[in-house]
Amino acid sequence: MARVAAERLQHPRVAYCGKDTRALELTAEYDAAVVINAVLSDSDVDNRAMLRSVYEAIRPGGFFIGLFPTIFAPADIGFCEERERWRLELVDLLHSRYCFDEHVGATHILYTPLRLRAILREAEFTAVHMEVFFCESPCLREEAARAYGLEGDDAVLYELLVTCRKPPMHPDRGNSLHRGLGGGDRQHAGDGRGVGPCSLPTSANGDM
Repeated sequence: MARVAAERLQHPRVAYCGKDTRALELTAEYDAAVVINAVLSDSDVDNRAMLRSVYEAIRPGGFFIGLFPTIFAPADIGFCEERERWRLELVDLLHSRYCFDEHVGATHILYTPLRLRAILREAEFTAVHMEVFFCESPCLREEAARAYGLEGDDAVLYELLVTCRKPPMHPDRGNSLHRGLGGGDRQHAGDGRGVGPCSLPTSANGDM
């Protein structure tokens, strides 16, 4: 993907690199990070690792801006439109999963607002602000019709538009002011069972 982007746009102030987003290993020097529809793998642990890795690449006091699909959108469309009822069969609200390929049972985790907020706070982001972003521009509606077969004025996708910050450096200790909930150190998803806040229930096959 980085190679394709580099071929399409070259600028002296733009650099491209391909990395594992779960472990970017970048110096904390970036003023801001923008993530669009990228944190939705079928692994809750990997998704949390991605956000933590992005956090570590942002300088203290820097900003994070993200656009996140939410499981409520396909469910909402299924509830509102009679002809879209079939989509509800692809929605697993308990595990925040949407089956985007029925033939192989492939799913994405599309977080609810409270789960996403808790995960961002777990990664130590602060000042988390979230709002609904309707994907209703002509370009986005055309893409939704092509990719998902959505038609009609009311069948419009929406996502969660998120802004938050990495805390500034503490003037005395040289590290962030933010601590984990309850005053202790932050928690980690770690062992694969989602031990962080708002962790997803284990599904029938044992996956998160």
